[in-house]
Amino acid sequence: DAVILVGPRDLSSGEVGALQRYVADGGGLLLFPSAEARAGDYNSLLASIGGGQVSGFSGTQGGQNAPIAAFENVDLEHPLFEGIFDPSQRGGDIRVESPDVYYAMSYTAGRGNEQTLVRLSNGAPFLQEIRHGRGVTFLMSVAPDPSWSDFPVRGLFIPLLYRSVFY
Repeated sequence: DAVILVGPRDLSSGEVGALQRYVADGGGLLLFPSAEARAGDYNSLLASIGGGQVSGFSGTQGGQNAPIAAFENVDLEHPLFEGIFDPSQRGGDIRVESPDVYYAMSYTAGRGNEQTLVRLSNGAPFLQEIRHGRGVTFLMSVAPDPSWSDFPVRGLFIPLLYRSVFY
């Protein structure tokens, strides 16, 4: 039901074509970037599913400096987040624990059917949903690696992965 790509460095034209058909036919794709990623390969995949473009990376891998961003806006109304947060605590006010982001892929949304589900304080998407055909792609701007952010050790990480696969 889902393909998870964690840090592919490159994607062949055959892989791009197979992934495009898979998503169009109703499959789910969860894509995490690689610091060694070839932007052209990622952009070929994203263009094939109606997405935007990767233009590089920002920040410093390893977090030697201060974080470059944190969560600014989470679309809590999106079905992906349904049941993850408990609004009954604190009088219905939902507070999402934000990771510190040290290094992130720079992504600009395209003109296709896409939506930013989590936006960072620097204005860039953290989690982007791209709909294509009968399927959906979730594009993360950080790798699940502590040198990129502390997201993998935050409480949201496992539920978000779980929900993404079953969405």
